[in-house]
Amino acid sequence: MNRNIIIQLNEVNIDYYKKYAEKYDFKNIKKTLQWNFLETDSEKDLINLEPWIQWTSFYASKNFQEHGIFIWAII
Repeated sequence: MNRNIIIQLNEVNIDYYKKYAEKYDFKNIKKTLQWNFLETDSEKDLINLEPWIQWTSFYASKNFQEHGIFIWAII
């Protein structure tokens, strides 16, 4: 059985991620850089680029128009 590990990194600049891993010798981050990365790009409308929409799209394999899930956070 194949297993996948999914680590959600919202709004992370991968270039900075790599830079700091090298600069500060972050061994565990360096290890993650050996894995395959998937960059989500399911939504074209700016309002639908929120992480909770992107991750719902990722897990459901549907874009926002198909799954229709939009969560408003009240803080």
